[in-house]
Amino acid sequence: MRAMIRAGCVLLLMVGLAAAQDLAPVGVAAGSRLPPLSGVSLDGAPVDLGPLLGRNTVVLSFWSIHCIDCIRELDDLRAIGREFPPDDVTVVAVNTDSGLPTERIAGFVRRYEASRGAMGVRHLLDRDAAIVDALGVSYIPVLVVVDRTGTVSSVLTGYTGQDRQRLGQAMEEGRVALGAWSEGLRGRLRTVLRGSGPGGRPVEWGSFRVEDGMPLFGLYDASGWLADAAGRRDRAVEQARVEAVVADALKVALLREAMASVGVQLPATDPAGHRVAGLQIPESPFAVPGRWERLYQAVQFDELVRVEQRDATWLGDEYWAGLVGDVDLGRLRNRLHELDFPAEPVRVRVVTVSDFDYKPRAVLQSLRRQSYRVQAVQGEHIVYYGSAAQLADEVSALSAKPFKGFVEVGAGDEIRIEVY
Repeated sequence: MRAMIRAGCVLLLMVGLAAAQDLAPVGVAAGSRLPPLSGVSLDGAPVDLGPLLGRNTVVLSFWSIHCIDCIRELDDLRAIGREFPPDDVTVVAVNTDSGLPTERIAGFVRRYEASRGAMGVRHLLDRDAAIVDALGVSYIPVLVVVDRTGTVSSVLTGYTGQDRQRLGQAMEEGRVALGAWSEGLRGRLRTVLRGSGPGGRPVEWGSFRVEDGMPLFGLYDASGWLADAAGRRDRAVEQARVEAVVADALKVALLREAMASVGVQLPATDPAGHRVAGLQIPESPFAVPGRWERLYQAVQFDELVRVEQRDATWLGDEYWAGLVGDVDLGRLRNRLHELDFPAEPVRVRVVTVSDFDYKPRAVLQSLRRQSYRVQAVQGEHIVYYGSAAQLADEVSALSAKPFKGFVEVGAGDEIRIEVY
């Protein structure tokens, strides 16, 4: 249901159907300044929106306890609140039930949150309809997005042309308007928010769910795990090792998902491990030297992640874990730009000169393990996130050079490696 604000207002009732079809949801337009607004909280304390404005993006969501579509909108605004960090976006639920007791509205919110979970929004009750009058709100639900300068950047409503016609008819008859709520409203709000971050910085977050599992490593009999590869029978030690390896694998998986979302397709992770008496013992993908640890540190990924959920369990001798992480994709893009990491890799031709073919191959395989810019080695080409000059510099700076030699940049996307 869509509820009209004070449907019995004499001025509204005098508006004809034709005029009503063009009725704007609010009297403020994009580009206009938001006037001072104040009301009360759910417990009746005074609330002034002034301190919020000029600090971050503010979304005003107008609603009523009698407006079903408004409540559906609040359901989606809970998700918006989780998607965007509170320091960037603040959602304010403005209740328009000025004729109802404050306790009735607060009780409704308590029941809502008891059954559906915390709204995650700030509440502002328009007790004397001052906000409605100041903004010229004519029907709800409606969203007003205000940027950090206090300027209205967008006005969003789920009404269609058909809804406006029904609103006009309702206004003529002095009753509450009904209409179909737009399922695309939250999507449009997300698009607006991602382009209106504080200080011009894009507000762009992504939520990713990753999981990984690993069994205890070592010797087994019919009853299960017996000992690790070195013959130690301390199960707690091996469990701790497995949990640590999986935790690092989840970090890399989250990094890969976030990079893919900004257009960077990283290669598959290499099976990490070291050999003991012919056994390949799984290790963290951050094992040194490793490309994943270097990329993780280069983009300072820990600063970009907010872990929302982390679950893990042992199923017999096998450990499984998963997490949901929100990643600041806007800052990730900035970090990649600072690293001169392009959105698309290039194919760099590699010309090798050596007395044995295995020498340059060994150099390139060492580079592939250590460089986070190498996507793939394909014959005489390296698929590389960077320029030929950057690739030449990386080859020259290999931390563990197995052979002596030199590298130079050739014509176009080509480098020449001589190993002796």
